[in-house]
Amino acid sequence: SSLLPAVVAFPDGHRMAAFSAARSAADLKETFAAWMTEQHWEDMKQLFESWVRSLDAATGKPNRPDVDLFNHYLRANLMSGALPHEMLDLADQMREFDLAPNTASYNLVLKTMVKAREVEGAEKIVERMLQTGIVPDDESYNLVVDLLLRHNRADSAFKYLELMLKSGYAVSSPVFAEYVRVCVKSGSLDTLASIIEKCKVLILKNSSFIACMLFRNLILQLTPFLRCL
Repeated sequence: SSLLPAVVAFPDGHRMAAFSAARSAADLKETFAAWMTEQHWEDMKQLFESWVRSLDAATGKPNRPDVDLFNHYLRANLMSGALPHEMLDLADQMREFDLAPNTASYNLVLKTMVKAREVEGAEKIVERMLQTGIVPDDESYNLVVDLLLRHNRADSAFKYLELMLKSGYAVSSPVFAEYVRVCVKSGSLDTLASIIEKCKVLILKNSSFIACMLFRNLILQLTPFLRCL
């Protein structure tokens, strides 16, 4: 359902005190920062929903969240156990506030899909991002690649690994280890060698200490599997 009904539902108890204090988006973010530490996810959801249904005290116009504030709301729903279709519906409701989901928004949706093991849904989210100009980041790619690998979808995983490396992002050590395992198990050593070469190119372009240590760790992940060949 929409977050913009005509009737305002006010919270009670300490949420009412927080609502009274949260006069602006900045105030709400400060409240959420404290509540995230204390994991008050349901309180965050209720406060956000009450706030967007109310009028700004200074202008008399409806309160309008920005993308970052709406992402706090998405995170609260994620941590409260929202299902993938519920998270996707909420992300789509951002348009009611003239907002567009950003990479962080879709990553929160992706996390619910990973948890629910919705492989096709996760792929569709990344494809939607690519088609609409919302650039996936390293978290986006690592999430979808890990999910694909755990369902033995090595070919699809390879596609996103290539996109990830072309974008200059690093593969996380756990995802790389899982990719090595799947490739060795399926005998796809040429594919594995291709990814390793692309990792080398990435390191040559980014010769920082952190990048070098990352590649060293990836090779260490690979060594036990090569000994089995």
